[in-house]
Amino acid sequence: MHKRKVIIYDQENRFKQASKQLAVTKKTKSKLYEMKSSLKVISLLFILPTFVAAQPKRDSLLNPKALLPLIFKKNHLGISIMHIVGQKSTVTGSSFPYNQGSNSHSGLQFGLQYQINFGVKHSIITGAMFNMMGRNFTFFIPKESFVPTADADVNYTRSRGSLSAVTNLAVPILFEKRWIIKKHFFSALAGTELHFNLDGGGGGYIYPTARQNGNFITIGNIFTNNDEDKLLQAGAVVGAGFGYVTKRNNTKTFRLIGKLNFNDRSISSYTLNVQSQPTVFGNIITRGSYIGLSYSYMFINTNKRLSKNIKKS
Repeated sequence: MHKRKVIIYDQENRFKQASKQLAVTKKTKSKLYEMKSSLKVISLLFILPTFVAAQPKRDSLLNPKALLPLIFKKNHLGISIMHIVGQKSTVTGSSFPYNQGSNSHSGLQFGLQYQINFGVKHSIITGAMFNMMGRNFTFFIPKESFVPTADADVNYTRSRGSLSAVTNLAVPILFEKRWIIKKHFFSALAGTELHFNLDGGGGGYIYPTARQNGNFITIGNIFTNNDEDKLLQAGAVVGAGFGYVTKRNNTKTFRLIGKLNFNDRSISSYTLNVQSQPTVFGNIITRGSYIGLSYSYMFINTNKRLSKNIKKS
């Protein structure tokens, strides 16, 4: 009987010890799990900053401060087109009974533009442009000036009095300064523009007419001289512009340009001979100065250089 009580007591002690060991094991496992979780958090705290620090090398290439040096790193070729409004011609005369004069006239200039960059803020702009400048000569002769009276007044307006256009090859040599605001920039430019005459000199005659008793009569002539002696001319150019970087990382620029020609672009002559009236004659002097609004698109090829830099990073 005594032996049986001893055996039961020993079994109870073993059960209590086993229970204590099991509790310790569970507690240890819990602590180990907590330590493992803490290590994960600590490792993330160390790894994440390193990962984030590594990313800007790639992302920084896409922000304007890194992108613009790539854009203006090399020289670029592009296209340019400009609508111009020319200064009206100066009209001289022996007298002005017919209000001889001139109006401002439109023109067009377009061609290839080449940009030589000296960093982000400075460039030299040149190229080869086809320039076409209109000109006109206006006058008004009342029908009562004719004997017998003409069927209608002779009115040579801006359109009717248009003369042949002057064409030339323009070569600008301009220095440009830029002010950068993110992917946009403002610019100022100044320089010269050379004009090579493409008309080959000479000119042609225009014969104004009036209608009298149902018939047309000639009342003079206009000789549209193109100044063959002035094959090369030059003028001073100033301007201001606004541009931005496109999604393709090329550039678009709009500029307001003013040009003052150093020479007379062409000197034409006219004679008006109305019946029973003194002959009137004089010159039509076209200076060639203008103001214009230009648009240029430069092919920069930045995306290829950008992708190379990203791969290197």
